[in-house]
Amino acid sequence: MGNRILSVLHGRRLEGTLDLNLPSDIKRTVRPKIIEHGLQWLRANHPIDEDAAILARIEREEKEEEERLLRYVQELGPQSGHWNAQLGEGGDIYGRSTFQETRKVNEARLLKEQEKKRKEWLEGEMKDREKIKKQMKGNTELQKYNPSAVVEARPRADPQERPFLAWAQKHYIRAENTDSDFSTLTTARRILPALGVTLLVLGLCYWYAETYQPPVYYKRMWKDLPPAAATIMGLMATNVGVWLLWKLPPAWRLLNRYFISVPLYPYAMSVVGSVFSHQQVKHLLTNTVILWLIGLRLHDEIGRGNFLSLYLSSGVIGSLVSLTSHVLLQRLTVTSLGASGAIAGLVAAWCMLHSDDKLVPSFLPHDWRDSISANGSTVLAAIVAFEVFNLVSPFKVVGKLDNYAHLGGYFAGMYHVTSTTLTAKVRLSDAQPRKFAPPSKSGFTNLRDKMRYIHSEETLPIPENVTVNIRSRIVTVEGPRGKLTKDLSHIAVSFGRPDKNTISIELHHGARKGVATLRTVRTLINNLIIGVTRGFLYKMRYVYAHFPINVNIEKNSETGNYEVEIRNFLGEKIVRRITAQPGVEVITSANVKDELQLSGNSLEAVSQSAADIQQICRVRNKDIRKFLDGLYVSERTNIVVE
Repeated sequence: MGNRILSVLHGRRLEGTLDLNLPSDIKRTVRPKIIEHGLQWLRANHPIDEDAAILARIEREEKEEEERLLRYVQELGPQSGHWNAQLGEGGDIYGRSTFQETRKVNEARLLKEQEKKRKEWLEGEMKDREKIKKQMKGNTELQKYNPSAVVEARPRADPQERPFLAWAQKHYIRAENTDSDFSTLTTARRILPALGVTLLVLGLCYWYAETYQPPVYYKRMWKDLPPAAATIMGLMATNVGVWLLWKLPPAWRLLNRYFISVPLYPYAMSVVGSVFSHQQVKHLLTNTVILWLIGLRLHDEIGRGNFLSLYLSSGVIGSLVSLTSHVLLQRLTVTSLGASGAIAGLVAAWCMLHSDDKLVPSFLPHDWRDSISANGSTVLAAIVAFEVFNLVSPFKVVGKLDNYAHLGGYFAGMYHVTSTTLTAKVRLSDAQPRKFAPPSKSGFTNLRDKMRYIHSEETLPIPENVTVNIRSRIVTVEGPRGKLTKDLSHIAVSFGRPDKNTISIELHHGARKGVATLRTVRTLINNLIIGVTRGFLYKMRYVYAHFPINVNIEKNSETGNYEVEIRNFLGEKIVRRITAQPGVEVITSANVKDELQLSGNSLEAVSQSAADIQQICRVRNKDIRKFLDGLYVSERTNIVVE
């Protein structure tokens, strides 16, 4: 019986029919548990692919069912020609398919339409040549400027042989403006619309700079990213996005209208769009690198509102100056695009703000900086002189530069800084001798609230045995006692090194709160210097009247932090536990009774640990005038006393 069971089970495994019922004699006499053991034995000693057998069984049954249905249909007869029924293609007994016939008709119609469009496309080359000849006869502007690369029709690609090239050529022709009559455009009609858009943009930039309020920290989208980096990366992403659009032929029509300045037939909005437009990788990389190097520092000094206003206004003014110059000089086929005008405005503003400061490359050693340096006004004058020389000289030092746009951007940046500086001086002179009332109910703000300081600076000396490194406003201080790091990236100030042993903290056009921030930053860095040289020591005394306080101190072997347990506070059985901050050492005084000493390099860590200990012993639900029990800070000093 056992061999019969194994034989039946193995046969079912080979045929993929384990789901069917077993023979009645086996099912009646053998328990299911024995059958399961037998199946497990077969799988262990004679493994086969049961899943493959099941799939083979399914295919076999489907094939048998199809053959059965086929025999049944053939036996019926009418489907094979009876009742005038027609057979399908190849003698198909299922008959003719109306769907396939309709599909063939549609395919033939589509092929005919495609062939018609293909012929029209290839014949359109001759039509384009005739169209251009007619335009040349009636359009005087095209007669003056007749470069063959611009006005001649190009050979068209066959859509069947080169479909991608033909697709790109269709979008190229669609993007060209060949239907307009350029002869009707006067110089005023080419310049005045762009001038109107420029004045509107300048007004909006002024309004934005005056009304912009930076968002609070918890409402920012990228809280861990400094505001300057977020702004610069947003501008860079916009420029890269427009550069990618130039790689997509369907976008060429939009880009040719609003993202490139063409004096022959200009669109007014192109003075704005061309500021964010680049076609070459080299051009894009050059502008983005300068934007990153100059923009981060300038953004920290003037704020996001002024920075974006300066960027856009300088770019628009540069585009307008370039368009006006090319129109007046009758260079109507010269196109212009790029953020160079906006970048020039940022460079000019940076040099004007540091007109009296020595500017040196950051990669130079400290010993070379005194000999290789120049103030901001000298650097700006040299840049402008180079642009003028490259413009008027017959020998171009750097070719394919829009010097007019650059010069417009430089003068826009200089005017922006000069006007804001004069405004700040007037506010200071008016605000000093007067006393102002608080804001009225109408919502107008008094002059003192809007007053800004032109330049504020704090300096901090560095001891000889201390090293201070500042990168991206992250301060790292190393000294005899160790190393401390402080992240100040959320504070919009700029750092400098007038000499090797001095740190300068500066703020341009800052309000009163911003000036107070300078002193805060100076104190924070000074605390780091004190921590790595002398350290900080807090002493805490136990205060109790009836129930003596017991304090137990242990050091966690895994984390290395000290853990403080406070028992018998006010006679309570609750054990209060506090874990000190990393880097803080907690001990009991050996000379003074009931005294706790907390020491470490970081003032924040030591003071926070002392505050945690004092706070956990705060008396609740009792009269604090009578119950003064607790642990209180009695002395604040340094570990190394001078």
